Amino acid sequence: MRGAHRITIGRDVHIGRRALLDARGGPIRIGDRAWIAPDATVLTGDPVTHAPTNPTDLAPGRFGVTIGAGARIGARALLMPGAQVGAMAVVAAQALVSGDVPAHAIVAGCPARLVGRRDATDGSFVFASDGALPHPTGDARSPALASP
Repeated sequence: MRGAHRITIGRDVHIGRRALLDARGGPIRIGDRAWIAPDATVLTGDPVTHAPTNPTDLAPGRFGVTIGAGARIGARALLMPGAQVGAMAVVAAQALVSGDVPAHAIVAGCPARLVGRRDATDGSFVFASDGALPHPTGDARSPALASP
């Protein structure tokens, strides 16, 4: 953890081995019962624009990162500054998220795209290949979730 004073962790949270939470550029908020797999990375600043006098500082991010209650972040997933992962959402292994992931959504890929949803009542998974996939917010579209 870097910038630990800016990280808020809820109850019963699992953070896997070698997961990197870097809050030097802004706050990170992790909801109750969230799960972060090994080697996942959460960034709140820009690692490219290092200050020449202090290479460990990051340029401040425009926004912090929020991981909602019960959300799951897969192994080696990357959450960029400003990412917002809704409650009970799932971010697949190695996904790149730089935008909003709605509650109960399942996203995968680089950039992350909606591939399924979790049922709000029992938490079961419904994938696009199982038939029509309504957007978790009720909208019929299936948007890209990462900015270009």
